[in-house]
Amino acid sequence: MMQAKKTLLGIAGAAFLLSTLSGCFVHESDRFADWPEYRIKRAGDENGVLIAKVQRRGDKEKWPGDSYNVLVRWPTNIDFLPRDVSEAERKKEGQAFIQTLCGENQQPYVISESFNQRTGEVFYNLWCRPPSKG
Repeated sequence: MMQAKKTLLGIAGAAFLLSTLSGCFVHESDRFADWPEYRIKRAGDENGVLIAKVQRRGDKEKWPGDSYNVLVRWPTNIDFLPRDVSEAERKKEGQAFIQTLCGENQQPYVISESFNQRTGEVFYNLWCRPPSKG
């Protein structure tokens, strides 16, 4: 009888813990907490927002101009017509944000990009190439 109570208590505790942590991405979740966040309304009839967390890097010796780490997210828990954003749309909207971040005078150069289909995120390591002198 005592063993059954311990088992039930363990199952109830695990169920409670699982329900409280559901939806949390625990691995390195606080790594982006201090990065400034930009929220951009999606264009046209697309609903929802694009959320970008941006970290400016200070490696001017290697990359003259501005260089950034950018994490772009597309939340799918939106109010009206929730749907996933396709990879092509993510790529197009991510590139548009990068161009806006770099500005008109600088050309974005993506050093690396990483797509995470499970979480709907794209991570960019980029450099905004300054205009050539001359």
